[in-house]
Amino acid sequence: MLTEKEFIDAFTAVGGKFFANNYEYILNNINNPINDLVEELYALGYDSKRTGTRTRVYSSIRLMSDNNGISALKKVASSKRIDLKAINLAQQILIRIYDITNFDY
Repeated sequence: MLTEKEFIDAFTAVGGKFFANNYEYILNNINNPINDLVEELYALGYDSKRTGTRTRVYSSIRLMSDNNGISALKKVASSKRIDLKAINLAQQILIRIYDITNFDY
């Protein structure tokens, strides 16, 4: 389990918008080689260098692997600063996949 500081560091590294927008793709492909995930997600244009996307992918997997994925989605879903589309997507993922309707982080 991640400490609070490790969680915040991983969440900051991945970015709430990226995490929400790519959560399901990463979740469904978490056992694929990291390089394949990086190449696929780099093409979306979030980062100017592949190393940025690699950091985001590793941080996403770290959050998901340590059972902090739901907490990270709740953090996005309850945000007042993140892109509204990402907030709505995080809320929909929590409802659809995890049957969670309380988005308090």
